[in-house]
Amino acid sequence: MSENQQIEFKLSKTKIVLLFFGCLIFCILSILFILNPDKFTNWRYRSSTIVLIAGILGVVFFGISLLYYARKIFDKKPGLVINDKGIYDNASGISAGHIPWNDIVEISETIVVNQSFINIVVKNPDEYIKRQKNIFKRKLVQINYSSFGTAIAIPSVALNCEFNKLKRILQQEFEKHKIS
Repeated sequence: MSENQQIEFKLSKTKIVLLFFGCLIFCILSILFILNPDKFTNWRYRSSTIVLIAGILGVVFFGISLLYYARKIFDKKPGLVINDKGIYDNASGISAGHIPWNDIVEISETIVVNQSFINIVVKNPDEYIKRQKNIFKRKLVQINYSSFGTAIAIPSVALNCEFNKLKRILQQEFEKHKIS
């Protein structure tokens, strides 16, 4: 890659809209759980309290996801940019921003509930955790770090690219910049 060249992966608006509507459906279902928990009890969940708690958790989780996807639908910035300076991550709700090549120790893959993530292991994970201004996002990054050994996990689900191609390009660029 020459001085001013860069590789950009755009956000997939189609995937984001589908994820938005999926969250909307689950959010509505969760609201129904809250409004009438007795209607949703069955042989497995005999207690309406369990249904009510599931509804509350569903509204919180899917509500936050719904807001995130609503914002991402109108986001004009690329989801991921790779250039000679490093990687710019805008692919998720807890994006890391700019990650210089000299901060990166390793690039690996993790699969969580059938979703693949590119893990960017950095020398100074605390710096990337502190970048998150929102306390909820900071806590999620801390959980990522304690669970997967990295503060930066890039999902390909919202990107307009195939996961293996993205992984291959990132690993090639990392190897090239690790040497120089």
